[in-house]
Amino acid sequence: LAQAAVNKGRKDIVNPDWILLDSCSTITCLKNRDLVVNPRACEDDEYLTSHSNGGGLQYDEIATTLFLPMPAYVSDANIANVYSLSHVADRYRVTMDTYEERAMLVH
Repeated sequence: LAQAAVNKGRKDIVNPDWILLDSCSTITCLKNRDLVVNPRACEDDEYLTSHSNGGGLQYDEIATTLFLPMPAYVSDANIANVYSLSHVADRYRVTMDTYEERAMLVH
């Protein structure tokens, strides 16, 4: 992330207001609690531990995302707000035409 170099002296590596749509992510997980409603403790079958190059992170809280109503894991330890493209595409139409613009559009 190019922004990480700019924010070197800050606690937040990634702008907490950004929402990343990630084609490699298998979970939707958010850091910014302003982006969710109805947070609650995970039920026994909802607990999750994610693994990445940065190590493991255990999630014990789940909520509904504000902009695209769908479940998401929530943790203050996240470095970013990440929507799984796979999860979003299960519920919404997603298009991308780089000839027109460098963006993914969620309809």
